[in-house]
Amino acid sequence: MLRTFTVSTTRTVFKAVMARRTFTTTYARQAAKIYEMPAMSPTMDEGGVVEWKVKEGQEFSAGDELLDVETDKATMEVNAGDDGIMAKILVPAGTNGVKVGAPIAFLADPGDDLATLEYPDISAAAAAPEAAKPAPAAAPAESPAAPAKAPSFTGGKANPDQTFFPSVEFLLAENKISREDALQKITATGPKGKILKGDVLAYLGKIPADDNTKIASFLEDREKLDLSHIELATPEAAAETAEGSEGAAAADSSAAAPAKPAKQPVVVSHQFVISSAVPSKILAALVAKAASKAETAAYATKNYKSSDLVDPLFEDLIAPPANTERFKVNYSINTTPAPSAAISESIVDEFDFEPYEEPVKSSKPELLTTVDVELTCNEKVIDSKTKAGVFVSKFGNYLGQIDRKFTRV
Repeated sequence: MLRTFTVSTTRTVFKAVMARRTFTTTYARQAAKIYEMPAMSPTMDEGGVVEWKVKEGQEFSAGDELLDVETDKATMEVNAGDDGIMAKILVPAGTNGVKVGAPIAFLADPGDDLATLEYPDISAAAAAPEAAKPAPAAAPAESPAAPAKAPSFTGGKANPDQTFFPSVEFLLAENKISREDALQKITATGPKGKILKGDVLAYLGKIPADDNTKIASFLEDREKLDLSHIELATPEAAAETAEGSEGAAAADSSAAAPAKPAKQPVVVSHQFVISSAVPSKILAALVAKAASKAETAAYATKNYKSSDLVDPLFEDLIAPPANTERFKVNYSINTTPAPSAAISESIVDEFDFEPYEEPVKSSKPELLTTVDVELTCNEKVIDSKTKAGVFVSKFGNYLGQIDRKFTRV
């Protein structure tokens, strides 16, 4: 029975842990966050609040200046990392000796109601000392919340398989320290037992060993993400958040911009006029022959001009294949009544019946014949539009030859 009870208890605890991990990615709303005294340098233990740039109840954006912090070396600006609201200021301006990590304010998320905001309990945290009272500075030394003077990071043994940095090799050679002595005697504070330049300087006594350890401890602490202030959401809140995200995604998809219209192909068109002297019985055959000959001439035309700077063989290699379709030809032959010229009414007054003259037949044709050609270019071939232009030029030339031949007859 004892074994059965132990196994059952273990499974229950495991399920509880799994349930907690399921909701660690959702932040609780309407809960204030503690804003701690920032460390402005690796060796900073305490500082002073010079001035608050954001007042209580005032909203701020990421990058805005929140306050000015005074260290033992300079006064620095502290900027906000995210958007939020200054819910409550715990340490007023002018307070000195505030330990790094001590709570100095409460922050709220954008949109939170400050009247119903829940503030976390900070009674266990180290209280900020009062202004202009340096004597109580020894009290926080007994508190476990101020480990700055006794860093937990002490370094480790050097990795014997490491490759020294050039700066480390230079210092070792300059001070006549062998590789074996360096690996055995120098404490390594770098990742995976790496000896850094500061380790060598501390070993030689050129910098305080305590400062080198503090810097290494500061860097090690910043390698881990602090999740101590995260509050787990209830399953109901997580379900509401999931439903809200699904609804927002559906709204975004429905409100998406319409698809862009498809790109229209390039079309080259032209109209040619044919004399009425061309017999209508053979006009279609002559136009078809002219179109075929113009297409052959267009495909045979080179895309380059002869020059000493042009290599014909190279141009033929980079040109698209000769048998690739460049354009599609579509033409039509149309016959319409010729437009009559405008006649002025003043001719009635100028008209004279004497002397009588034989009527002269008008040389103007009664019908107007046109050939409308349209070429749709292939967008996948780079020289399609150029070839289409050659076709139109050649086609017009051949139709002109037909027109002149029958006009002379």
